[in-house]
Amino acid sequence: TKSWPPTVLFSGTADIELACRLGLRSVLVQTGSAGQDACFDAKPDFVAVDITAAAELIVATGAP
Repeated sequence: TKSWPPTVLFSGTADIELACRLGLRSVLVQTGSAGQDACFDAKPDFVAVDITAAAELIVATGAP
């Protein structure tokens, strides 16, 4: 069975920056601040419209 490495699912740039600094994959969920909080210039590995879409993305793609 394929599995993803540890992944951070959040909507803020601070969370995406944390994932980057820790070497984790990140999925920006476009709810809440949707990455528009302008705290960090952090870019996610993936973008999903909501938590369900994020989960479906992880299941569909398996291990990167």
